[in-house]
Amino acid sequence: MTLFHTSEIKDPTTRALYAAWHELCDRDLKVKMPPAVAEQLTPLTNTGICAGVNLAAVLLANHREQGDARPRTQLEEEMWWTDMWLRNEAPYRIERLSEFDAAAATMFLDEIDPRCFPATPPDDIRASAEARIVCETIALNTVMYVTADMREIDIVEVNRWAKESGYVQSENGRRVLYDADTTMTEWTYHPDGLEHWVQAGLLACWPPDDGAPAVNVLRNTRRRIGAMVRAGSLPAAGQRLLNGLNTHPDPLGLVEQVREHLPSATLEADRLYPHHHAGPPSPQQPPSPQTPRSHETDRLTD
Repeated sequence: MTLFHTSEIKDPTTRALYAAWHELCDRDLKVKMPPAVAEQLTPLTNTGICAGVNLAAVLLANHREQGDARPRTQLEEEMWWTDMWLRNEAPYRIERLSEFDAAAATMFLDEIDPRCFPATPPDDIRASAEARIVCETIALNTVMYVTADMREIDIVEVNRWAKESGYVQSENGRRVLYDADTTMTEWTYHPDGLEHWVQAGLLACWPPDDGAPAVNVLRNTRRRIGAMVRAGSLPAAGQRLLNGLNTHPDPLGLVEQVREHLPSATLEADRLYPHHHAGPPSPQQPPSPQTPRSHETDRLTD
């Protein structure tokens, strides 16, 4: 089982890509996250998660009726996330902790080396969301894909501590945290792996119409994956996907192969997202150049 860090599923295109990749492997596979990630995704309404209640939907209805002070956009996103977790057929799932797992995670918070979280003072680690995400992953005896920027979480230190403390049996080389971009790129070393990755990209970026022409699917995929790469999400693995698509001997035929997998739980979820395909914000444009006024113009306006 693999879990995903908040940084890997916050971006809609990236998480749809992961979901499509899982779905093409097996329709029953889910993109999973520990409870601490779910709490980061729903900061306003996460108290309803354990109760199985879509608190965001209730607050959003109150927002519409009474002008609730909570930000509407955030509530819409949280309602979507909670709805995904409550639907058995949705591609996203919270991996729950048993009482034993929860106690172990709390113990790890007290024991873990402060060097694992360089941006967090040692006295604040117990309250750190990033530390709890890591400790829940260790308690669940699984692995997690993260963005390896090393500012909040030092991946090397976490893997070292878990191994030296005996919490991870690493005879087979298994670690706790993996750099998502590097790991997904390594999956494409074999031609079959690359083709599967490209197919996942096509499925994740499929236009709103299931019957869209193949050329539209290709155009949409290049646009969305290109924007994802430029935004810094999966830069190597995303570019590898684009390279595989651009050099494929029969991209139109590949689209038709993916079409056979429709309808898709990944697409259904993606289309329900409140900001579906909104894309990254447009970069700020420089001011228009101004033509200097000539002395002749000044004389004419005097």
